[in-house]
Amino acid sequence: MKICIIGAGAAGMMAAINVANENNEVFILEHTSKIGSKIRISGNGKCNLTNESVSKEKYNNQNFADVVLNEFSVDDTKQFFYNCGLMLKDKNGYYYPMSEQAASVIDVLQSELYKRNVKLITDFHITRMHRKDDKFIIKGNNKEIIADKLIIATGGKSAAKTGSDGSGYSYAKMFGHNIIKQVPGLTGIVCKNKICKSFAGVRTKATVTAFIEGASVYKETGEVQFTDYGLSGIPIFNCCNYISRVINLGKDVEITVDFLPDIKSEDIEKFIITQKDNGKSVLYALKGMLPSKIANGIYEIVVNNCKKDSEYFISNIINFIKKFEFKAIDTRDYEQAQVTCGGVDLSEINPKTMESELVKNLYFAGEVVDINGLCGGYNLQFAWSSGAIAGKSCLYDKN
Repeated sequence: MKICIIGAGAAGMMAAINVANENNEVFILEHTSKIGSKIRISGNGKCNLTNESVSKEKYNNQNFADVVLNEFSVDDTKQFFYNCGLMLKDKNGYYYPMSEQAASVIDVLQSELYKRNVKLITDFHITRMHRKDDKFIIKGNNKEIIADKLIIATGGKSAAKTGSDGSGYSYAKMFGHNIIKQVPGLTGIVCKNKICKSFAGVRTKATVTAFIEGASVYKETGEVQFTDYGLSGIPIFNCCNYISRVINLGKDVEITVDFLPDIKSEDIEKFIITQKDNGKSVLYALKGMLPSKIANGIYEIVVNNCKKDSEYFISNIINFIKKFEFKAIDTRDYEQAQVTCGGVDLSEINPKTMESELVKNLYFAGEVVDINGLCGGYNLQFAWSSGAIAGKSCLYDKN
């Protein structure tokens, strides 16, 4: 049996390793010159492989994710890499290669491909693909590859320089699949507030809450980065996944920031009053609690809207500290995004096998489908899981 896999990323290589045996001829077609390019840059080059906290709640389309993650779990992933010769490092539930180098992950995957005689063809540019007499015909580079089974694992549209250019959606359409509209995920959020430029460069622990039409949709505490365009940092990236699909639809989208999440409002008030009683200014007190740029910005806003001797002056200061509202108007583009939200419609895919419900022997794996997870190894875990399932499912017929 001949199996063709499109895409030499995490999902594609995992699929190939799980389907390759002495009875199968396995091809991977990759349109760039290198394999695993997105793995190489993941986790700032350290590659956060998976996470002990993986669960359906970390993903959109939770029911689909739940089935996939139960079929091939975090423990299965850890055992797989251990068997491949890669020792993992547990950093508070986040798993990395012991070397903390993404290249180590690519090396062991490449070694497994070689050991299993997987035929890897790089710089392969597909010009046409169709089905004929229960076979898949893939044409490109003046070649024609005929396969019994086909796995599309091309990634999404994020970080196109790594090879994820959205081509997989056009391939899926060739076989009649519906594609859910794509938007950037896990990226910075562009805000309308003029104060952003004044805050730019600050990194601080804060609690962020995303609201759509006044309803809270996500909340997280962590390091937030303030930029000239708006907000960044892991908590913001995760907020992005919840608002990116609606942010350009004219809906009211806000991100509120609590600059002192570990301190109660009454304790902030007590500190400010104590400093005032000691002859210090309110601004002096703010700089004793907050980064200077944040303190100056909040103080200026309140001074411009409320007299210093007003009974509401300090309470207004505290309101801005505990709930500074940012008007979200856009996200950063795909080049800055870590994942793509949207993709092949999951209602047309069997989560137990990753096989198409429309075309027999056609499978999908990884980011090309409409699944996106939070930061922290969740998207790579889905790639490992869906790739392993697609590969194993090609070994037998469940229909």
